[in-house]
Amino acid sequence: MSVALRLSEELDSPQLAAQGLIYPVLQGINLLLPSYIQNSNGPAFITGDTMAEYFLSYMIGDWKYQSHFLTNNHTSPAIKQSEYARFVSHELLPDEFQAILEDDYGDNYGDEDVSQKLERFLLDSNKLPPTCLVTTNFDVL
Repeated sequence: MSVALRLSEELDSPQLAAQGLIYPVLQGINLLLPSYIQNSNGPAFITGDTMAEYFLSYMIGDWKYQSHFLTNNHTSPAIKQSEYARFVSHELLPDEFQAILEDDYGDNYGDEDVSQKLERFLLDSNKLPPTCLVTTNFDVL
């Protein structure tokens, strides 16, 4: 998606007709959901730390904001309160996952500088071409 969004901003580049995403990361707004908390140190080969590194490498190209991702400080209050945030709310999870959640940090905090670097990837899906998404029933975290 990042590549498609970047290409959409280049005026001299042809627009993509479609994109295929195979087992993609599905959201980058809330990294304090149960799968991140429960599996932050394994058993899979991906941890919360490595997911933050992947996001940063892919979107910004700099790992210096890793601690921001691990505390959900990478998104501004505007992103946390956006129409997209409701799709990754812990309130949508089954009851058995509610007990895994740590403190609810709320939606009134976040680093504006980091958030501005990410907003185009997190909030603007209008520039994306039609997408075929292929996934499985397993969370890699």
